[in-house]
Amino acid sequence: MSELPPRDLVANAAARAAHRPFYLASAIATFQELRDLDDGGLLQFLNCSMETLNRLRLCRRPDADSSEFQSDVRRIADAFAIDSTSLLSLLRETASVDAMRGSQADASTGFLMAARDKPRRRRGDDKSKKADDDEDGD
Repeated sequence: MSELPPRDLVANAAARAAHRPFYLASAIATFQELRDLDDGGLLQFLNCSMETLNRLRLCRRPDADSSEFQSDVRRIADAFAIDSTSLLSLLRETASVDAMRGSQADASTGFLMAARDKPRRRRGDDKSKKADDDEDGD
């Protein structure tokens, strides 16, 4: 079995992380999708190298609802020597989209739940009701 160079291991891990909301990679992937950016465009947006971008993707995604959100973003930007304003913009935009997608999912789930709130009749209920009416009518 051949071993991958460390750089390739980081790139592979970053690619897998894009499917996990815990990692910045998921926010970056959403941002790239929204802005129709390839990695080259993203490198220009963040003003960083590919190696830095892949390492950034493996960071924990800051919680946009936290009171520490801005300071967390600044800390990450400082650690990777990237523009904190660009990273903040990326994360705010993706948080808004995620919230909208989540509210759409909640709305459809809520609608389905409301539709199920109506009491259901069981199959035998109509027959037993009819039998009760027949007994009363005799």
